[in-house]
Amino acid sequence: MLYFQYNLWMGVRLMKFQTDYKALEQITKLAAQGLSSKEIAKIVGKTPKAVQKYFRRHNIPCLKQGGPTGERNGAWKGGKQIDKRGYVLLKAPGHPFANSHGYVREHRLVMEAHLGRYLQPNEIVHHKDGNYSNNAIENLEIFSSNSEHLKKTLSGRVPNWSVEGFEKMVQNGYRVGAWQKQKARKAT
Repeated sequence: MLYFQYNLWMGVRLMKFQTDYKALEQITKLAAQGLSSKEIAKIVGKTPKAVQKYFRRHNIPCLKQGGPTGERNGAWKGGKQIDKRGYVLLKAPGHPFANSHGYVREHRLVMEAHLGRYLQPNEIVHHKDGNYSNNAIENLEIFSSNSEHLKKTLSGRVPNWSVEGFEKMVQNGYRVGAWQKQKARKAT
């Protein structure tokens, strides 16, 4: 491998890169084991930057950028996360319906274990008490579709709208039924 060195006093001159083949052999073996450039540098007695140059110059496959992932990471919490809506996510990378990071919602995994099969994407698991982190099987209920789920969970929950609210809805082009108008009149 050749490279140029620029020197203010001598101009540009051609330099040869001296390869330490003993170190190169050791670096390729350690890289194949999955060690990071920092770990390899400690073993070989070179800087991490020098190890990374060996990777580039000799086409050694590099490891992923960043720190260790999974159990090797110091911030590993056992593959359990809580998303912004309050659902508990568990790491299940081999699951057919895992997200792009390999996580599945725990209530779906609990229901799958109870039924002994994978849930279909259209099947809904409902938390009876409304607490998304309570994934006990007694608290879970399965519905074959979202329409069935909404029929049961929203039955008897008609909002009390005001007459002014209905007038705005009619002005904005919404269709309002007669029974809704009567309910609004009774509420006022």
